Amino acid sequence: MSPRGDAAFLPPGHLPSPAKQSHPLSKPYIREGFLSAHECAGLRTLACERAVHQGRLAGGVKSDSVRSVGATWLDDGDAPWLSIKLARALSQICADAFPFDIDGFDEGFQLLRYEGGAGKAGDFYDWHVDIGRAGSTKRRKLSFVLQLSDPLAYEGGELMLNAGGSTVVAPKGEGTLIVFPSFVLHQVTPLIAGERVSLAAWAHGPTFR
Repeated sequence: MSPRGDAAFLPPGHLPSPAKQSHPLSKPYIREGFLSAHECAGLRTLACERAVHQGRLAGGVKSDSVRSVGATWLDDGDAPWLSIKLARALSQICADAFPFDIDGFDEGFQLLRYEGGAGKAGDFYDWHVDIGRAGSTKRRKLSFVLQLSDPLAYEGGELMLNAGGSTVVAPKGEGTLIVFPSFVLHQVTPLIAGERVSLAAWAHGPTFR
């Protein structure tokens, strides 16, 4: 794995067609308790110890009006147990929910720190899709989000998905895994208070046709 993709964003005129979004495969896969409280705490510690940079869009583009979050990439040796756990889960997830051709995780895992202001909107990520138009982002098939923070530690910061034309709010429980096709629209609403730490990863394969 090499962490070289960063998050993708396609402007409204380039978003996937409604036909793709209305497909039954748009429904997210959710597994609560995928990580233990101890495992989540270890990843949060890594997120706090690392120097974070402003999260960018695909191709290294910076847009404060679209995305505001602190981001850092995990190196291969940072959490090898997580790579093994996600790889094992990927096979089962594809069998149960998403019968896609998947090669594996071609990018590294990204830790994200959303911070809120005192009573005002903080970090966020506006509506977007994860498929880009170049490099590894073009081959993203499944998006993985791990909720690493106790939901009582922050206010706001809801992960929302536009699954088939209706909005779905993902559960915020610590250790919950949410998986969805990378063509599905999603956002993180502005954080009002506290700090939300999450992890993003992408499974890759032949490009959708």
